[in-house]
Amino acid sequence: MARHVAPTFNRRTEDLRRTLLEDTFVEVVQWPEQCESTSALALASGEARSAVFGCDRQTAGRGRPGKSWDSLPGDLTISLRLPSSSRLPGSSRHSNSSVGVAALRAGLAAALATERVGLRQPRVKWPNDVGVLRGGRFLKFGGVLIESTAGATVVGLGLNVVRRAHKGHRTDLTTELACNDDPFSLRDRIVVEFVRATEALQAVTTSEIVTRVANRDALRGKLIDTCAGRGTAAGIGDCGGLILQRSGGESTLVRSGSVRIIETADG
Repeated sequence: MARHVAPTFNRRTEDLRRTLLEDTFVEVVQWPEQCESTSALALASGEARSAVFGCDRQTAGRGRPGKSWDSLPGDLTISLRLPSSSRLPGSSRHSNSSVGVAALRAGLAAALATERVGLRQPRVKWPNDVGVLRGGRFLKFGGVLIESTAGATVVGLGLNVVRRAHKGHRTDLTTELACNDDPFSLRDRIVVEFVRATEALQAVTTSEIVTRVANRDALRGKLIDTCAGRGTAAGIGDCGGLILQRSGGESTLVRSGSVRIIETADG
């Protein structure tokens, strides 16, 4: 099948583009220097082939409903468009899977990608965040966003790569890797590893995804607030939901919504 390279004015991304087209399942790469949202581009494209939409500067990125995603030049902002008819192994089998499971799969791919460039023990925080545990505190450096359109799933990924001052429980990969690499170079390495991990994980069953995420679970054992109330995070259920254990001992499966970690004296 012929590969398609969209026009670009950004020569710095040509090596990345070539690697994605030659060494991964991706058939289309669109990478303008700037765009409002890579996921918006992916959703509107109508592309029937597996495609990566990225940019060097995203000006109106979005996270989960009602939230924005701010980024700097050199941060990672990409969206994978995965058609249900893709030649990617397992894509048709997962096309009807829940958004929650798809987010766990993508979060695991992001964790694997950062691990492959040298990050130690990246964690996944249900439902869609990735980060590290430091002193018992979860520090977020990125997140995924799953959206669907006719015949395709769009996997959006945003990662803080560039070193900066952070407010709250945030961090960036340059800081966590203690490296002085050019952030664009680091970003491009992670992009390739994320696409490769996404490809590999499409052939993995939901139960195995849950098991692998459980090994990187940033919430387990922590006191949390959810849409279903307050309790202790007790792992990930077979269907990808969060198991919430209440103070009385009963358990509830949380299938969607945000989670807030309640800080305690012992972390």
